Amino acid sequence: MAFTPTPGHKKVFKMLQIRMRAEPQPYPPDSALEAVSERAERYNAEAVSAWARAVKELAAERVITLVQPPARPAEIPDNFADTINSMSSTELRIKLNRDPAFAELYGRWAALPPSPPKPVTLTVEQYRATPSAEIQRRYRNEPLYKAAVDRLHASGQV
Repeated sequence: MAFTPTPGHKKVFKMLQIRMRAEPQPYPPDSALEAVSERAERYNAEAVSAWARAVKELAAERVITLVQPPARPAEIPDNFADTINSMSSTELRIKLNRDPAFAELYGRWAALPPSPPKPVTLTVEQYRATPSAEIQRRYRNEPLYKAAVDRLHASGQV
């Protein structure tokens, strides 16, 4: 009787593929699921380490052929700073620990010289639509915002 992988086997196999791609190291193709899950059953099919061991053994025995991970992007995406700024410190820490490709990009991004600050353009409508607590906070903490507010006050528009 042929071995049939369960949905649990498929889930662990996918996790292993993702982990191996992220490291990056060669990973097993989808077609290797049956052979890898059958071998992993000998050890402890619920542990990812058993699956990694099964992949290494089957690749060494030339039962399966591993796929090379895709090449990493050479450049830092333009919106990378926005991505970083939209994350909480906890989300950032988790992402850095779990995603080596992201950690590499973050390291290269952090080593870049700081970009010049973007000028703040503030219209009367924006000023009036902003809550006063936010205006006060930004006025105290952001020199460019303070200059924009001062320009509005000096022009007599607010």
